[in-house]
Amino acid sequence: MEPQSLSEPVELDLDEAQWRERVLAGSDTLRTMQESLKRAELTADRARADRIPDPTVGLFTASEARRSERIVGISVSIPLGGTYRKETMLEALKQADVARAELERQRKEIDLATAETINDARTALRRWRLAEQSAQMARENARLGQRGYSLGEGDLQSLLLLRRQSVDAAGASLSSRVEALKARNRLLIDAHLILGLADE
Repeated sequence: MEPQSLSEPVELDLDEAQWRERVLAGSDTLRTMQESLKRAELTADRARADRIPDPTVGLFTASEARRSERIVGISVSIPLGGTYRKETMLEALKQADVARAELERQRKEIDLATAETINDARTALRRWRLAEQSAQMARENARLGQRGYSLGEGDLQSLLLLRRQSVDAAGASLSSRVEALKARNRLLIDAHLILGLADE
């Protein structure tokens, strides 16, 4: 998606749910936090697995009496689980819960900020449309005032006032259009849809 020029209409191409989804999918912060959560969950899984003792079976050979006797044997070792492994597992599970809660908090924060940006963009778009309608009416009034003046129906002061109102309304329309474009482009940047951010 390319940013639009000032002569093209400003529109929000996606609905609010699609914008939110795009922004959440493009968030580097969320991606990093998801990776941290994945690491914490893997650590917790490993700690949970370590809690179950791993029996060890071994085969050994030895020689005694100046190598005249050979001994072959089997060893079986079953370690008893202690409090250290349990505490390690509980700590790893707690770290995974903290990472999960932080990820959810960050997701909600980004979602709220996105909703605010969407609302700002829609409000700016409505303001621009109203300013554009006002500018068109002011241009039409100036045109009619010019026609009346050339037919001798109006005075110069009224004509100049109408022209000034038309210029002021055009300036207000342009200013509100710039604000609408800025708000829309903020959304596009957050969603990684412009400036080549989608390729990174």
